[in-house]
This record gives sequence, C-alpha cells and structure tokens, in this order.
Amino acid sequence: MKKVAILSNYKDSFEVSSDVLSAYQELTHVFRKHDIELRRVSMHSFDTEKKLFRDYVDMDDSGQFRIFHESYNPDVIWNRSGDGYVYAYDLMEKAGIPVFPSAKIFAIDGDKYEMSLFLQKYQLKALLLKDFFESKTSREGLQNRVVLKPIRSFSGHGIEFYTQQELLNNKEKYFGLGSLYIVQDFKDFSKGIPGLTNGICDIRLVYIGGQFSHATMRIPAAGSLKSNVGSGGSELYLEKRQVPEMLFPLAEDVLRDLDLGNNSILSIDFGYVLDENRWYVFEINSSPGVYFGSSDPEQCRAFYDAYFLDVIKFFQSKYFS
Repeated sequence: MKKVAILSNYKDSFEVSSDVLSAYQELTHVFRKHDIELRRVSMHSFDTEKKLFRDYVDMDDSGQFRIFHESYNPDVIWNRSGDGYVYAYDLMEKAGIPVFPSAKIFAIDGDKYEMSLFLQKYQLKALLLKDFFESKTSREGLQNRVVLKPIRSFSGHGIEFYTQQELLNNKEKYFGLGSLYIVQDFKDFSKGIPGLTNGICDIRLVYIGGQFSHATMRIPAAGSLKSNVGSGGSELYLEKRQVPEMLFPLAEDVLRDLDLGNNSILSIDFGYVLDENRWYVFEINSSPGVYFGSSDPEQCRAFYDAYFLDVIKFFQSKYFS
C-alpha cells in the first residue's frame, strides 16, 4: 500500500469538530479504497537525524483519529499545515520525501500582501496597514469603505470592515501591528451573479495538477459578509456547466502567471461586482478545505466524488505510476 501523509500542525493531541470529522473519515476511506494509506504527521515529531516521524495520526477501527507513537516514513507529504512550514521542504528533500504542493504556491498563499502584489491585475489594490496610517496619498487611492485583513490568516478569521475614518480612529488598537495587516477597497458582491443567483456569494474554482477539478458557490451566513465555511458560510456544489464561462480563461491566466507547474493544488476565489460587470480574484488557497459546507447528502457526495477522486488520480499519476 502506498503511503501519503498530510502535514498537519498537531502537538500533543489531535481533535476535530464532528462536521470536520465526517469529512476526514470519508477522505481516509476513499484513499484506502484506492490502496493508499492516508495518515497525518507533524513537523514537531520529525527526527532530522533518522529522517522519519516519531509518531503519526491515523483513523482507528472506531472511526476516530488518534496519535500512534510509532516511527513512520511516508512516500509523499501532502502539505496542509496551514502554517507554511516552508523550511519543511528542505528537510523533506534531504529525507528523500517529495512534498505536494510546491513550496512556491505555499509561500504566496501564506502572505496576503505578497499575493496581492503577485496578482495585482486580478485583485483589489492592497496597502499595508502601516502605509494606510502614515500616508494620506496612499489612502486617497482607496474608496471610503475598506476591508482589513491579517496577512496570515485562514477561514476569514480576523477580517474587519471599516470606513477609512473608522479605521483611522482605531489606530491605537493596531499599534505595532502595521506590517501584519493589509487594507483593501470594499467591493459589493451582494447583487448576485446573472443567471446563477441574486444574493451575495462568491465562486471557488479548484485546480489539481494544473487541471480543473470542481467548483463551489460560497454563501455567507445571514447578516455576515464572510463566505468562508470556517466563519459560518455555506457551500453549493456547482456542475461545470453552471460556472460562468468567463471564469475559466480568467483562472487559466492566473495559473499561467503563477507558473506553478503541475505540482500544485489551489483554489481561486472570485467575486462579481454587478455595477462594474467585473470579476475580482480576492484569494488563492493552497489548502482548499476537504470539509464541505453543506448538510445535503447529494451535495456532499458530489463534492467528495469530484475533489477526493481527483486528488487520488493526481497522486497515482505523479507519484505512484
């Protein structure tokens, strides 16, 4: 059986919510069904001299995930740590263990300011918070309503919405944190997407190995502007025919500019501004969530079949052929 290990960030325990647990169980079952062992490891337990992990997380017979204190040496690392762990790529290379996805996409994904510079022709203009506070000229390039985002964050955590004056009035709150946040224009994605929906949403396209895998529509919870599932948003699985056609060439342009080769997995999140008739890329993510934000069994099944099977096909063709 081939061995894939998801790089996680656990230390002394491994705990997940009941919703996420069901997705992890499904992912593990699907991998095992295709003769691939799927476990989780942490850099905290990597032995640099022996070039192996001192423990790992696996699903036991009851369907629960727990830490096994046994040495482990996977064939491939799937980096879903969320913390970057860029140094891990060098350590894994020395240990002879390939890492998916590439370090390049992880580096860009882990810094929203760098991401905004790299993708500036597709994204909203971004300022470091310190430049917003210190430069009136920089502020003049922004609209009155702005979005404040931590440079390193996931699932919508830490995002705040202000007017420029409100943010200036909160300068003391962010003392010493000016290089840890970006400020962007607020765009109104609430007027829907013609032919698809009338409400606020965004569209996520997921690519694996440079090839389109699947798409979802992400919808904020009532009273919220955040569509992230981790912030209470929900998802709808979209058939390829349901995705606005112009998003595919736009996504291909983004992939071409990123120049990641085929050792990549990423999601590209698009928002549509009806008043401008324009799509914006507001984020890329090298660890698209395996938990689907819906309780509908048919929707979940469609999502799992598209996502999980495409990942398995990628591993089989790139690493296990």
